[in-house]
Amino acid sequence: AFIASVFIASVFIASGVVLGDEQLSLAAQQSIDLRDEDDRPARVAILFDRSMSMGLPADDGRPRRTHADLALAKLLAGLPIRTEFVFLAFNGQAIPMHERFLSLSSSRRRQVMQFAESLTPQGDTNCAESVGEALRRWPRLDAVFLITDGRAPNPMDGERQAETLGKIQQKFGFQFNWIIVDLPTTPNLRRMLQLSRGRRW
Repeated sequence: AFIASVFIASVFIASGVVLGDEQLSLAAQQSIDLRDEDDRPARVAILFDRSMSMGLPADDGRPRRTHADLALAKLLAGLPIRTEFVFLAFNGQAIPMHERFLSLSSSRRRQVMQFAESLTPQGDTNCAESVGEALRRWPRLDAVFLITDGRAPNPMDGERQAETLGKIQQKFGFQFNWIIVDLPTTPNLRRMLQLSRGRRW
C-alpha cells in the first residue's frame, strides 16, 4: 500500500477502539497547514489503504492496520476546522464512504473511524488507481492524504505506481501527502518519493 508526501505516524494512543473526542485531541500532535487563498474551506481527500498487506504485523508486532487507524485519528484531529473532506478506502477496489464533501465535526470524525475499522484487509495495494478514482469523483481537490504502508505487490509495480502518482500530481497541482505506517527501508522510501515527486510531511 502506498503514497506521495510522507507523514510518519508516531502515535501514542491505545488501539483497538473507536477513538473519542479527548483521544482525538491527544492525537493531534501536529496541526496541518492548508492554504486558503480563496477564503473558502480547503477540500481534501483522505485515501485509506486496507489492502491485504495492512493485515500483516509491523515491526512492533501489531497489525499495520492498527497503525493506520491511529494515523487516521491523528490526521482527522489535525485538519483545520474549516476543512471539507471526502474519504475513500481501497482494498483492491475503491470504497467511498460518501459522495459529497463534508465538513469536519466530532460526530463525522467518529463515523470515519468506525467506517475504517469495519474494513477487512484484502486485495492489492493500488494507490495510483485510487488517487485517479478520487480525482475522477472530486476533480477540484486542494490536497490528498494517502495513508498506507508503502508496499506495492512487487518492486516493478511499485515504481510504476510511483511514476504515475508523480504525473498525476504534476498535472493536477494539488498538495500530495504521504502518510506511511511501518516504513519501508530508507533506499526504497527515497526512490518512491523521488518517482512520485513526493515530499516528506
